[in-house]
Amino acid sequence: MEQIPENRIRAVRTYLEGRTLRATASLYGVHLITLWQWVKWYRESGEAGLTRGYRRPWNRAARRIEEQVMNLKENNPALTVSKARAILRQQSIVISANGIHGIWKRYNLVRRGTDDPLSPRGPLTPEAASTIETAQKLINKKKDSRTLRRAAQMLNDLPCYPPGYDDVLKQIPEKYLSSRRKLDRRYVDLFRISMPEYVSSMRRVRKLLEKEGLLYSSIVVGLAEINAMNWMHIPEEELKLNTLLERRKGTLRDPVLNFVMTFLRGKANALLLRTRQARQCARKCRKLLVALPGSGFLLRLGDLYSTMGEYKKAAGYFQRALEMKPDELTRKHLLGRIALCYVIIGEYQKASKIFTETIRLGREDRFYDLFAMLQAFRSFKSGKLEKARHFLHQVLERSEKEQLRNYIFVTSSCLAAIDRALGRKSTAARTLRRCLPVMKKYGLKKEAIITELVLRTRAPGRIPQGIPMIKLLLLLDRARQTLRETDYRRAYQYARQTGTAGYLHRMIVFFPEPVQALLSRGRKTGLPKAILKMPVFDRAAPVLHIKFLGGLTVSKNDRCLKVTLAPKDRAFLIHLALRLGEPGKQVMLDHLYDNFWPEGRRPARNLSHMLVRVRRMLQIPSHLLEISPKKGNAVLINRGLHFTTDYGDFDQGLVTARAFTRANEPVFAEREYRQALQQLRGTPFRKMFDPWSEELRHSILSRFEKGTIAVAESYLRQNARGAAKRVLDKALRIMPNSDEASQLLENS
Repeated sequence: MEQIPENRIRAVRTYLEGRTLRATASLYGVHLITLWQWVKWYRESGEAGLTRGYRRPWNRAARRIEEQVMNLKENNPALTVSKARAILRQQSIVISANGIHGIWKRYNLVRRGTDDPLSPRGPLTPEAASTIETAQKLINKKKDSRTLRRAAQMLNDLPCYPPGYDDVLKQIPEKYLSSRRKLDRRYVDLFRISMPEYVSSMRRVRKLLEKEGLLYSSIVVGLAEINAMNWMHIPEEELKLNTLLERRKGTLRDPVLNFVMTFLRGKANALLLRTRQARQCARKCRKLLVALPGSGFLLRLGDLYSTMGEYKKAAGYFQRALEMKPDELTRKHLLGRIALCYVIIGEYQKASKIFTETIRLGREDRFYDLFAMLQAFRSFKSGKLEKARHFLHQVLERSEKEQLRNYIFVTSSCLAAIDRALGRKSTAARTLRRCLPVMKKYGLKKEAIITELVLRTRAPGRIPQGIPMIKLLLLLDRARQTLRETDYRRAYQYARQTGTAGYLHRMIVFFPEPVQALLSRGRKTGLPKAILKMPVFDRAAPVLHIKFLGGLTVSKNDRCLKVTLAPKDRAFLIHLALRLGEPGKQVMLDHLYDNFWPEGRRPARNLSHMLVRVRRMLQIPSHLLEISPKKGNAVLINRGLHFTTDYGDFDQGLVTARAFTRANEPVFAEREYRQALQQLRGTPFRKMFDPWSEELRHSILSRFEKGTIAVAESYLRQNARGAAKRVLDKALRIMPNSDEASQLLENS
C-alpha cells in the first residue's frame, strides 16, 4: 500500500519550517486545501492525526445519495446528466451537474479508460487504498465467516475496485461479494482459464447484473463476453448478444463503448463473410477514432481490416498505432502484425527488416509463434521448402486450443502448398482434406471455402463475393481452365492491387497450369525466380521420394526406381535425404567420415566411390551432388535435388496429432496418429549400424511407441478393444521389447 502518512508528515514539517502554504502544496503535488487540512490535523493531534486512514470529504454526498445517483445511470445507460438532475430534483435531491458527473466517474460509468475499455476496474484512490488495507488486516487476523462478510461489505461499498489487488478479492468467498465485485474478480481470468469456461463465467455475472438492474455494467461485461467469443470463432452468438447490448445501450453517446461494440460486430460479420456489413462497421469505427486517443483503437481497426482481407489498410492503421509509442508488449504485437501484412502484400524485404532490426524474439517469447509463421512464409517465397516446413511444425508444436483455431488453416494450407510445390499433388490434397472438417467445426467459413476451392469441391454458385483472397482464387481457377494469358494477367494484377501478392505466391502452386503455359512460350510470369524453380513449375528438377521406414524404396518424379544398394550405401542415401533435403544445403565431409568410416584409412576415397554408386543408382547427374572445398573444410553440396521421405510424413502426422491432443480434439488426434503410424512398415535402418542410423532409429521407435500408446489408449476409452489390440500387435512386431505396449496389451 502507498504510505500516504509519511508524505503528509514531510509536507507539514516543510510548511512549519517557514515555507508558504502555496509553495509547499506545489512542492508535494497536493491541493492547497488538502495541505491546509493536514496542518489542521497535525495541530490538533500531532503526527498521530496524520496517520489516520481515509476520511470521506466533508462536501461529498452521502453514500445513500451516491448509490441513488449511480443507479440512475446503471438502470438507464443513455441517461444524461441534465435528465438525471431533473429526476433527482423531483425527489427533492438537489445536486449539481458536476456532482452527478463526479459520482458517475467514480463508479466508472462515464469517460471509460482507453487502455482497457472493457475493464470494470477503476483507479487506485485514497479511499480504495485505505479500505483494501483495512480489509486485508481483518482477513489476516481472523478468517471466520463473520470477518470475511465484514471485509466483503467494505469492498462492496467501494465505487470501483482498483487493479493490482486481486489477491485480497480472491480471499473472500464469492457468495459474500456484490455483483460488481464478482465482475471485478472474474474479469482478470481471461487467458488464465479456458475460453469456454471464461465465457460461461462472464455470462453468469451478466445475468446477475441484469437481474439487479445494473444494465450499464451488464453492457460492459457483455462486450468482454463477446471479445472472448471472438477467440472461439462463434460469430453467430457474438452478433446475437451484440444486438441485445445495442438495444440496451440505446442512445448512449460513449465513443469508447460504441467503438468496441461496432468493432466486435464488424469482426463477427467479417468472419461470417458479410462484407457489406463489415465495411459499414469499419467506416463507423473510422469516424469514432476522432474522439479516441490511444494505440489500442487503431490496433483494433487494423485487426478488423485484416479480418476483412484488406491488408494494405490494416498495415496503415497498425503503423499509426506504432507511432504512438505503446508499451513494449504492444509494440512487439504491432510489429509482428505489420510484418504479417507485408508478407501477405508481398513486400518481403520490409517484413524482413522489421524482424532483423526491431524485434528480438526467443523461443519462449509469446510472439514467437507469429515469428515462426512469418519465417515460414518468407522461406516458401525463397524456395526453401524444408525450412518453411520446419517453422510450420514449430507453430503446431506450440499451439494450444484457442491458438489452434487461428493456426490450423495457415499451417495446413502452407504444408499442402509445400507438397504441391514438390509435385506431390495427392499428398497435398490429403493434407487439406484431413483438416477441412476441423475448419468447419471451428466455424472458419472463409478458410473452409478457400480449401474447397483449392480441392475443386466447392459448387460455383455458392461462393460469397467481395473477399479479396476468394476472388483471387476464382481468377486463378479461370486462368487454369482457359490457359489464356489475359486471364492470368488479370489475376496477377488483382493480387497487386488488393495487396495479396504474397498470398498469390503460396496459392499459385495449386493452379500451376497457366504459369507452365507461359513458361513454355518463354513469357514472363511476374513471379519470383525461386518460386519458378520449384518442381511444380520446373519439371526437369529431380524430386526423389525415399521410403525407409521399412524396406527401402525410391521414386524419382513419381517413377519408381529399381534400387539395389548395400546397407552402408542405403544408410548414406537416407543420410543425404534427411540432411541435404533441398538445393543449397550442405554437410561437412568430416561429419560423413566420422560417421561412416571412423577408423578408415582413406575415407575420402570411400566417399567418392559411394557417391558414384548412389548417383548411378538414382540416375542423377554428378553436378547436382558434388564435393566443394571450403577454406580447408570440404563440404558435400546439393546443387539441385529435392528429397522427400516417409519419415517427413511420419513426423508431420505426429506433430499435428499432438497439436490436436493439446486442443482437446481426441477424434482428430487419433486419426492423425493412425496416419503417422501407418508410415512405419517395419524396423527402420535394418543392418545399418553407423552411429547416425542407430541414433535416428532409436528416436523413430521412441516416437512410434508414444504414438501407438496414445492411439491404443484412445481406442480403449471408446471401448474398442479389438482396434486397440491390432495397433499394439503391430507395435510389438516392430518393437518386441516395448514393455509399455506389452503391459497395455495384457490389460486390454
